[in-house]
Amino acid sequence: MAFSLFSKKQNSIAERCRDDASTKLRLRYAPYYHAMEAQQGTTVRLDGRDLIMLVSNDYLGLSFHPKVIEASRAATLKWGTSPT
Repeated sequence: MAFSLFSKKQNSIAERCRDDASTKLRLRYAPYYHAMEAQQGTTVRLDGRDLIMLVSNDYLGLSFHPKVIEASRAATLKWGTSPT
């Protein structure tokens, strides 16, 4: 589907992307893209249910550990955050 910049009907880019056949197909067959409502350690809330998170790189819940947070803060202050 080509996106014409000079069409008479002015649809927003978001509307055109949402109505795109490829996007509809991806959303229909990609069950892995879920936004969690909340996270507390290794427990997450998804669709109103509390679940144990076992499929992320934080399955131990260490990103909430005070020592990890302080070490991250110290490293950021020392070396910064630039990817270069």
